Amino acid sequence: MSVKRVVQIGIACGIIIAIVGTSLWVSKRAAHQRYQALTKQGVVAQRDASGRIVQINAWPKGMPASAFELLARLSRLKVLNLSTSELTDAELRYVERIESLEELVLNQTQVTDAGVVRLASLGNLQRVGIDRPVTSVGAYRLSLARPDLKIDLRPLPFHGLNSLRERGGHGELNEKYELVMLDLHGSKVTDADLQPVAVCGQLRIVNLSGTKVGDAGLESLRDLENLREIWLTGTSITDEGLKVIAELSQLKSISLSRTGVTDAGIAHLKSLTALEVLHLGETEISDEGLQHLRGLRKLKTVYVTKSRVTTAGVTELADAIPSIDVIGGSEPEKPVEEIESRVLG
Repeated sequence: MSVKRVVQIGIACGIIIAIVGTSLWVSKRAAHQRYQALTKQGVVAQRDASGRIVQINAWPKGMPASAFELLARLSRLKVLNLSTSELTDAELRYVERIESLEELVLNQTQVTDAGVVRLASLGNLQRVGIDRPVTSVGAYRLSLARPDLKIDLRPLPFHGLNSLRERGGHGELNEKYELVMLDLHGSKVTDADLQPVAVCGQLRIVNLSGTKVGDAGLESLRDLENLREIWLTGTSITDEGLKVIAELSQLKSISLSRTGVTDAGIAHLKSLTALEVLHLGETEISDEGLQHLRGLRKLKTVYVTKSRVTTAGVTELADAIPSIDVIGGSEPEKPVEEIESRVLG
C-alpha cells in the first residue's frame, strides 16, 4: 500500500472519528438540555451513565403542559410519574411515543377512561398506576387489552357515581372492576343521587342505613337482579318501597329496622323465597305481619325487638318454619349497627 493511500485512509478515519465525536457531544448536550428544561419545571429526573434520562418524578408539583413535548424525545425513559400533572387525553400522545417505558403513574391527572386504554400500545410497559378521573370502566378495558399489565388501583370512582363518592360512599369491585358492594351508611345521599346506581347490574350488597333515602330512591334499585343484601335501617322506607324490594328475587338479607313499614307492607315480601335474614326491630310490625312470612322456608333469622310482635306470634312462625330463629321479646337484640359492621367490614 502506498504512502499516499495510507494518508488517505488516516484522513478518512480521522473525519469519521470527528463526526462520531461531534455527534456524541451533540447528543449529550441535547440530553443535558432536556434534563435542565425538566428540572427547571420542578421535575425530579434521574440519568444513566451516558447522561440519558431514565426516570422522571413530577409529583407532588406535577408537570406543566408546556413540558409534555419533551417526553417524546426521551428514548431511554423507563419510569415516569406524572401524578398531579395537567396531562389530558390529548397530551397522552407524547407518552405513547416512549417505547422504552416500563412503569407509569397517572394519579390525579386529567386522563379519562378513553385515554387510559391507549396505554396498551406501549409494548414494554409492565406497570401502571391510575386513579380519578379514570373509572372502573377504563381500568377494566385496559386490563382486557393488556392482560399482562399490572394495574395499581387507588380507590377508583365508579363509572357515573362520582357524586356518591363525594357524599361519603365507598364500595368494592370484582375482578372485572364492576361494582359489587356499595356502602352509603350514614352519608348525605338522597333519592336523586341513587339514579346512576341503576346501571350497576353486578351489585350484591347495598347499605343505605342512616340516610334520607325513601321509597323514590329504591326505584333506582329495581333492576338490580343480582342484589343479595340491602340495609335500610333508619331510612324513610314505607310499605310502598317494599313493592320494589319484592321484585329483587335473589335477596337473602333485608334490614328494615326503624323504618315505617307495617304489617300490610310485609305481605309484599312473600315472593322472596331466597330470603334468609330479616330485620324488623323497632317497627310497628305485629303478629299479623309475621303471618306473611310463613311460606319463606329458607328464612333462618328474624329480628323483632321493640316491635309489636308477641310471644304467641313468635311461636306461630316457629311452628311454620321449625329451623327459624326469631330474636325479640325479652331477649335483647344485637344492635343493627354492630351486625352491619360485621357483615360489611
